[in-house]
Amino acid sequence: MATFVITHEIRCNKEQFWKLFWNKAFTEKMYREGLGYRAYEIREQSETERTVDLAPNWSLPGPMRGGFTLSEQGELARGSDIWRWRATPSTLADKIHLDGTMRLEPINSTSIRRIGDLKVKATVPIVDILLESSFETRLREEWSRTASYMSKHLSMR
Repeated sequence: MATFVITHEIRCNKEQFWKLFWNKAFTEKMYREGLGYRAYEIREQSETERTVDLAPNWSLPGPMRGGFTLSEQGELARGSDIWRWRATPSTLADKIHLDGTMRLEPINSTSIRRIGDLKVKATVPIVDILLESSFETRLREEWSRTASYMSKHLSMR
């Protein structure tokens, strides 16, 4: 199992971050245009929960190649600013587990630190470590790109 922490500074306050995070048009544009996803579809969204179908263009080994998609479910714990999520892949769903939390810490009045605690577990004989490493690499890249995309968007306001 791979566990890792991803930290980025984003130039906004918590309220601005959550406003963007819950903005359907913004998140779809970020995933489709900013990250180059083949598909991004919000199936359900409430004030504290969201379920999304994603089709990333990730380069993954062996059984994960091709039409790989993810279904991501997440929930914001009210009053704590902690987003808990899990993503289920379309391939090997019973053998690959992706989940984590995201929390925000204020740095000052104009910036926050977004901290992700992520876990990737693959139980696929022979390629489990390769899959975990590949997913970790992709997740690190994507979190960095979303932080940059959000910061760029916010700076244009």
